Amino acid sequence: MYVPDDFYGAFRNLFLFFPFQENPRLTPPAWALTVEIFFYILIGLGVSKTLRLTVLWFILSILYHVFALLLDLGWSNRYFTIFAASLPFSAGALIFHFKNEIIKFTDGVSSWLYGWLPFIILMFFILNWYIGYLIGSQQGFFFYTNFLLCLLMISTLLGTKKLPFISRDMDKWIGDFSYPVYLFHYQVGILVVFFAGLVGFELHRPDSLLLVVSIPVILLFSWAVSVLFEQPIEKIRSRVKK
Repeated sequence: MYVPDDFYGAFRNLFLFFPFQENPRLTPPAWALTVEIFFYILIGLGVSKTLRLTVLWFILSILYHVFALLLDLGWSNRYFTIFAASLPFSAGALIFHFKNEIIKFTDGVSSWLYGWLPFIILMFFILNWYIGYLIGSQQGFFFYTNFLLCLLMISTLLGTKKLPFISRDMDKWIGDFSYPVYLFHYQVGILVVFFAGLVGFELHRPDSLLLVVSIPVILLFSWAVSVLFEQPIEKIRSRVKK
């Protein structure tokens, strides 16, 4: 993160164009926004319009990851690039096409068990991460098992109207935090380090203390972004939709 020192760097940051994680990035996760915008355009052009096209897209995405593994193209080419991101986007499109069948299937599951499935899957997420961490394969086998768990979680939540202990309003309130936290945690963390240093309290990255001190500030900042920016924009979007 640093101020762009030429026109090209300023252009990239203004239009969120980072296909290969170029620097500087005033918003470090902006490389992912490049990927998202690319696939939003592609989907708008019809790449997932029919089931047949979506299945073909999904198969090609799998083949890319297979060849990336066989040719040892490295972690960056299996995670950060547009080609790598084709797999989750095509999988999401596939779930969309089968959403009615998935909901019909999950309707046959016991309501008590179904309500707890997301929490059970969450436990598997944590277990999958921890085993991958111990083995040192978080960027290999356990990356793909995490991907499968993501698909399972999304499929489970398709027909879920409510969860135990979490109301719909609470669910939405928590969800509204997710994107601001994702976009701004770097910048807020840097400000926390800076202002803590001014009062003689040194924080370093990476450090658990920085995490603990930063979280309340990040959540407060994310709440402000949600209330002051996202909610007014959402009202405009709703009017446009009508």
